[in-house]
Amino acid sequence: MAGDRSGRRTDRDTPDISGALDEVVSRVAADSAVLLRALLDNITGAVFIRDAEELRFLLVNRAFERAVGIPAGEILGRTAHEVFPVDIADAYRANDLAVLTAGASQTTEVFAPHPDGTAHRYLSQKFPMVGRDGRPYAVAGISTDITELVQTRQALAESEDRYQALVEESPIGVVVHVDGVIRYVNRATARLIGAADPGAVIGREVFDMLPAVEHGRARRRTVEFLAGAPATTGRWPIRTDAGELLTAEVTAVGIRFQGEGAIQMEIRDVTEQAEAEDRVRASEERFRTVFTSSPLPMAVSGPDGVLAAVNAALCTMLGMTEPELLGRRLEDLAEPGGASDTGERRFRHRSGDTVWGLPTTTPLSVRDDGSNTLIQIENVTARKTAEALLRHQAEHDPLTGLPNRGTMSRWLTGISPDELAATAVFFVDLDGFKLLNDSRGHAAGDSVLIEVGRRLRAAVRPDDLVSRFGGDEFVVVCRGLPDADHRAAIAGRIEAALAVPVTYQDELVTVTASVGVAYGHTELADATDLLRRADAAMYSAKRLGKDRTEVYDDHLHAAESSRARTEAVLRHALDEDRVVVHYQPIVDLRSGEIAGTEALVRLIDRDGQLVPPDRFITVAEESGLIVPLGTYVLRQACRQTAAWRAETGRPLSIAVNLSPRQAARSDLLVTVLSALEAAQLECSALSLELTESALLEVNDATLTQLTSLRDLGVGIGIDDFGTGYSSLSYLRQFPVTFLKVDRSFVRGVPAVADDTAVVAAVVGLAGALGLDCIAEGIETSEQLGTLQSLEAGLGQGFLFSRPLPACELGTLLTAGLPGLSATAPGPGPTTPPAVVGP
Repeated sequence: MAGDRSGRRTDRDTPDISGALDEVVSRVAADSAVLLRALLDNITGAVFIRDAEELRFLLVNRAFERAVGIPAGEILGRTAHEVFPVDIADAYRANDLAVLTAGASQTTEVFAPHPDGTAHRYLSQKFPMVGRDGRPYAVAGISTDITELVQTRQALAESEDRYQALVEESPIGVVVHVDGVIRYVNRATARLIGAADPGAVIGREVFDMLPAVEHGRARRRTVEFLAGAPATTGRWPIRTDAGELLTAEVTAVGIRFQGEGAIQMEIRDVTEQAEAEDRVRASEERFRTVFTSSPLPMAVSGPDGVLAAVNAALCTMLGMTEPELLGRRLEDLAEPGGASDTGERRFRHRSGDTVWGLPTTTPLSVRDDGSNTLIQIENVTARKTAEALLRHQAEHDPLTGLPNRGTMSRWLTGISPDELAATAVFFVDLDGFKLLNDSRGHAAGDSVLIEVGRRLRAAVRPDDLVSRFGGDEFVVVCRGLPDADHRAAIAGRIEAALAVPVTYQDELVTVTASVGVAYGHTELADATDLLRRADAAMYSAKRLGKDRTEVYDDHLHAAESSRARTEAVLRHALDEDRVVVHYQPIVDLRSGEIAGTEALVRLIDRDGQLVPPDRFITVAEESGLIVPLGTYVLRQACRQTAAWRAETGRPLSIAVNLSPRQAARSDLLVTVLSALEAAQLECSALSLELTESALLEVNDATLTQLTSLRDLGVGIGIDDFGTGYSSLSYLRQFPVTFLKVDRSFVRGVPAVADDTAVVAAVVGLAGALGLDCIAEGIETSEQLGTLQSLEAGLGQGFLFSRPLPACELGTLLTAGLPGLSATAPGPGPTTPPAVVGP
């Protein structure tokens, strides 16, 4: 069709397409079945056709087959009751009939079983299929599975309900405002600001919830959020209706609310948290202050143990700067293997000195992962140094610096049985050391001890032990000596070291020593036996004249065994009545009368035999048993003398020997007076005899006691006068009342001129000093005559009587001695055995 002037198309502007249309219709008609099948098979909805009479399935597509899980071959020609459960089939039939009756399409929601066993919801559109006669001959339908859609809608609705409930019941306040006017608040917000309910808050100005100073900042942030700024969280002061200020954490974001631009705020009260954080900050500040200024060395390490912070005290302790310490571990600063059992660690100062520290670690409660650790290091260097000094003092002799007796004992205990055969012990005792102290002073003695210790240390091997055992005694312990040659070499070096005089104040001091040596062997129980044997060998050297070395051998072992047996008897002698006292008369050489007696102790062994005094007195002294033994003799002698004085009516006296140990005791005065009182004996009837060796042990306290006894009338005498050292000085120093001429001089009278001269000198000295003089060991009439001519005064010996038991001497006291003359023979043998007092 052509167009007219109005612009509308006309028939002349329309092309002739009837021929083309006929061709298309013809082709579609020919392919309708194929097109219909293709359409049905590719449509996603389940398509079905059921006949109007019996409602049997006439057609289903593939989507229908998949929906019910049954192939089309098993569906076509069957009714709904033959395919579906009865209740579902009944619903389908009723719906189909309603569509056929109405003659119009209907949309309904139906349920159908799914192959997975669940019931799916479908949106079913059904319509009648009408024939040319106008009557419906079938029902067709398309069912779309809306199960997921329905579930999604339900979930969304439930989510919205939950969100609404969550917001309403949330402990976090929610506020929505538009142009600063509050349009919504939840109950938490009302509670937060102290409002009666949310309705009381709606319509207020949101900025009224803030202090005035915050209004400007709040308005600027509102504009930013409305312009699209992302949500932010910050802390704001919130003012309650009561005027109280709270600290709140506010998250704000721009939203659409009821079609308008709005601001949503989530408000959480963090007042307590803020206060706690303030306290933490204050605590951390205090910690930093204490950490920085503390005199206690401290550091903070991270999770990996690396030092992250150190204080000035730690830098000072180690002599290092802060940059030098940071980034290092505490283990890197400690010396390897420098830890004690108590956890103390040894560190190295920059100067090279050793620094001791006691680290303690404490986990830090910080806002990170909590794995930081505070390390506090107590500087215990001074204490460790003091402990080391105390330990050294406890283990070493303060004068010589050598290990002391306790250390030596522990060293011996540590020697294993396998080492005994190759071990040697040297026991060194200086000779006459007390005389050196007395004559030259203690400073000289100390100098000698220090030098002897140094020489002994130089004479042995580096691993050998040289210890000061006590006083003037030293012990050397040598382990790992392979043979006798090595033993002899060390013994020789020790002798050589002691042979050279010691220089003191430009003078040479000769020092000799008695050395006992014990060599180990496999039969010994332990190393302490070696010490005991070396000690025994040393005493043997003393007895043999000093200044010599004695080796413990079989002979000495036998002597020691005998000594041990004697000591065993002595230990129980008093309890078993094995101690008896014999008495030897002391005669007035002018009148021939018995003036008194000397008490001499005797020991009865387990065989009933008397043990010679030279066998048990030394043992008693060395074992310390001499003190109770001497006290027993003193008491017995006083008691017996009192009895004789009562029986005879004569003023008899008694002389009792004091051992060095007895004389040195602090209770000497009390012991003597107690014995006299118990016996009811006057003081003048008792004389105490001390050897010059005993006087060597006397100190000022003992001298005071002896002087007190002398002043009370007790005689004090020096036994064996002339055989010791510095005898004349004793006469001036000690409260002596009589002298006793030693038998070794009396034995040579009158045949030996020198002995006679010595006896005459002693007798003359005693007379000049107003002292009594007693000559002991008189055995012949010639000796008696000479002593009478020298006016010796008193004497005793076998010429008069051997020592007798108390009962026999009592008879002698009653009968009296035969008349004495220069040639008169006396009772007893002319060659008596030695007599030794306690």
